[in-house]
Amino acid sequence: MTAAAALVVVLTSLIVGIPSYEPAPSQPFQEAWLAVSEARRHEAASYAPEVFRQAETYLEQARTAWHTENRKWFWNRDFRATAQLAENAKLCGRIAGRLAVARRDSLELLTTFGIARLQQTVEEFREQSRRIPVNKALWQKFVASELMVLESQFAHWRQDYLTAKAKLQAAEPLVNGAWSTTKATLESYLRQVPEWKRWVAETIAWSAASDSVALVVDKMAHKCYLYQGGQLRAEYPVELGPRWLGHKRQRGDNATPEGRYRILKKKANRDTIYYKALQIDYPNGEDQQKFLEARKRGELSRYATIGGLIEIHGHGGKGANWTAGCVALENAYMDELYDRADIGTPVTIVGSLKGLPTNGNTLH
Repeated sequence: MTAAAALVVVLTSLIVGIPSYEPAPSQPFQEAWLAVSEARRHEAASYAPEVFRQAETYLEQARTAWHTENRKWFWNRDFRATAQLAENAKLCGRIAGRLAVARRDSLELLTTFGIARLQQTVEEFREQSRRIPVNKALWQKFVASELMVLESQFAHWRQDYLTAKAKLQAAEPLVNGAWSTTKATLESYLRQVPEWKRWVAETIAWSAASDSVALVVDKMAHKCYLYQGGQLRAEYPVELGPRWLGHKRQRGDNATPEGRYRILKKKANRDTIYYKALQIDYPNGEDQQKFLEARKRGELSRYATIGGLIEIHGHGGKGANWTAGCVALENAYMDELYDRADIGTPVTIVGSLKGLPTNGNTLH
């Protein structure tokens, strides 16, 4: 505006009257700034991002509008739009702050219980994995998911509940998947319990009828039971092959077979490297038939062989399943078993004699 134009405006004002002066909206702007700052302190940018962005936008628009009006002649300034924008920023800021606090508290509670629940599943899986073999791929997934649970726990500890929730959501399907897969495998495996019980009942009945020794190996219990005359006379802790869950299918699978066998040979001294051994007649006719059927279905390589030389032998007591499919006892127990068993003694090997309880996640 030129000096002449300004003079015209002044003269005009004197003639028609001076316009009302609009004061700067200092207080509304300060209240808006405080509301947005408070929302930021409550981490609204993370927990209520949409409302918080709107509050910041209104505040910036109010600042721009104020500057725009300040560049005008004082009698032409109109701060009503600035005040309205500041009011909008204040309201949005307050809502964003309250929303952030509510969501943060909700997430804290949610992740607290979520982490506790998942940790319990992790501990149960680890406990069960000490008792049953878990395949390598499943174990790798489980370990990765357990790491995520720990990361979630750490994020929760430093009050980063969004990260805690994200880690928890990533871990949950993996942990539960590992658990479900393991449980389903066991349920499928233990469906054979009725048949295994029948085998054992027949073995004990034979022992009673012949007043002879018979052996029963329960793989899941890791026990070898000695019956004499149909009565349980002794039981011994045993160690098995590392892949003992399931029937032995081929040479090199490190599985302990399931079936009804007889002692084929007694070995001691230079005949065995395992102190003493009782070799059983694996594979019998039933094992061979299963092997051929599995190979015919394409479940086994055409180069696979059925294997053999399964024994009950000494050198056990290592605290792990380490054999190539045999049943290992401590040497002192092997002495007892070796003395009481003869060639032809029945050896019935079963997966388990107990079913799967339906309460909770307990597998045994």
